[in-house]
Amino acid sequence: MNSSVDASAKPLPDELRLTQFGNFLGKASLDELPEWINMTRGQLSLVGPRPVVMFSI
Repeated sequence: MNSSVDASAKPLPDELRLTQFGNFLGKASLDELPEWINMTRGQLSLVGPRPVVMFSI
C-alpha cells in the first residue's frame, strides 16, 4: 500500500492506495504466502483452533 494522504492529512481509501501487485495478491489469495514461507522455515508455528472447554456444574 502507498501511504498517500489527502489535503487534510487523512489517509486515502484502500482502493486508491493499493498497488497493482497488492491487488493481484489479494485477488489471487496469495496474501498469506509469506506466512506459509515462514512456517516452512520454522519461524512461525501453525496453531489450530482452541479446544472446547468442558466444565460441569
